[in-house]
Amino acid sequence: RSQPSQTLTCNIGDVTQAVDVSWKDSAGAAVTDGAGGYTITKGSVVGNVQESTLTIAADTLKALDTASALTWKCAAKSTLYADSEISTFSDVVVTFLTYAVEAKHSEVLKDSQATISCVVSGLTKQLDTVAWEKSDGSAVTAGEGADSYKIAVGTYEAASNTQTTILTVPYNNGHHPPQHLIQGPVPQAVPNDVEILLTPPSTPTSVPRSVPSIKKRLLFIRHAEAYHNSLYASGLKNNALKVRDPQLTPVGHNQVQNLRNEVNNIVKKGFRPELILVSPLQGHKQTATGGFFDQAVKLEACSLITELCDAQCNEGMPVSQLKRIWHYVNFLQTPEVWWPEYESRDELYSRVRTFKKWVKYRPEQNIVIVSHGGFLYALLRLYFANCEAKLIEWDIL
Repeated sequence: RSQPSQTLTCNIGDVTQAVDVSWKDSAGAAVTDGAGGYTITKGSVVGNVQESTLTIAADTLKALDTASALTWKCAAKSTLYADSEISTFSDVVVTFLTYAVEAKHSEVLKDSQATISCVVSGLTKQLDTVAWEKSDGSAVTAGEGADSYKIAVGTYEAASNTQTTILTVPYNNGHHPPQHLIQGPVPQAVPNDVEILLTPPSTPTSVPRSVPSIKKRLLFIRHAEAYHNSLYASGLKNNALKVRDPQLTPVGHNQVQNLRNEVNNIVKKGFRPELILVSPLQGHKQTATGGFFDQAVKLEACSLITELCDAQCNEGMPVSQLKRIWHYVNFLQTPEVWWPEYESRDELYSRVRTFKKWVKYRPEQNIVIVSHGGFLYALLRLYFANCEAKLIEWDIL
């Protein structure tokens, strides 16, 4: 009970004029307005219903045993006739909830964004706002940029009387993210001298014996917000993992419009994309086609840049179905079923190394890669927010 008092309500129906209202406390004794920590409001008639309230002061509540439900009672008596009888007392049953805030701790991944969550329990309705403090005691101010704090108020869960609120802390503030919020695996150290033994799950460009040292310019983009991201941010992790081939949310489509403007500015500064390599998932193709709407660039599906395949949200449609929808995307090097039944983290790292070796022999110098947060982190050791773009000079040797 964090509030200084609690208010009970008694609705009297089928009345045209205000009636007198009597209350009894949880012990069955008559309640007097202004005595014993009680305040009675008679109320007025609105739509043939009169709403009377009984306010109980905090000190009165503290003296009660609230381990189980308690019952107050209310009754009505007509004011039109002095000799009219009082109605039967009706029960107002009160269940007391313990209001508390519990921090949820997670393992964190160094050198990236962090999220912190708190579960507020003992609620009876949605919290409209929440406030966070930093470790130094100063207030957290939320913003829109990638380098700003973000606060998700959360949604009230009636079944548990709880609401989970999430604070996202950017890495430049010196914090690190929970491991489970990085989309995909936690990258591990990969020796630089390990030779690639696997081949891509397609027919890659043939690899010459030697190649001159040259730098490529690669524009890396994480897909815009899709429905599994939205569910995850709302605390519905299990539901998020079951969304197969997730498409973009309305927020995601707005992000793509912003990406379109950003891409146009990057092009004006001299980056001329020759090829877009895009993950076969729907949300990625929506991100790529919308973001590069003003550019004449060929699109090629690439199953090497997909997320760790350990959940349904990272699986999609067979190529034969994708071709009917995305007829202008090149699927020639993408297998019919391009996702494995299951993929380990070691297999993901092998795929990352395969991609690095494969892409450097592509004839294009300016390449766009629309991929996933986990894959991009495993490849670059950089965190990407939804629809974030990073232009990187890539020394292929």
